[in-house]
Amino acid sequence: MKKLDEQLAGIKKDQNAEQNKVQILEKIMIANPDKITTEPAPYSPEQLAEIETLSLRLKLEPIYEKNWGEQRALIESAGNKCPSYR
Repeated sequence: MKKLDEQLAGIKKDQNAEQNKVQILEKIMIANPDKITTEPAPYSPEQLAEIETLSLRLKLEPIYEKNWGEQRALIESAGNKCPSYR
């Protein structure tokens, strides 16, 4: 029974994560079409983490600050559904 409870908890966690993705995608799809740009998508979360690591190691404060702003924008775009936003 304990194993089933663990599996159920994992499934619920996955479901919640997928619902968060759906909400983010809905916001993107409903967004004002006037704001659509041809600019490339922002960096992926993995790329942002790598930029942060390198900018700290190389002591590149302006790049670190810009990267931090991009990370913050990414988190804020997820809204209250993102644990990092709270």
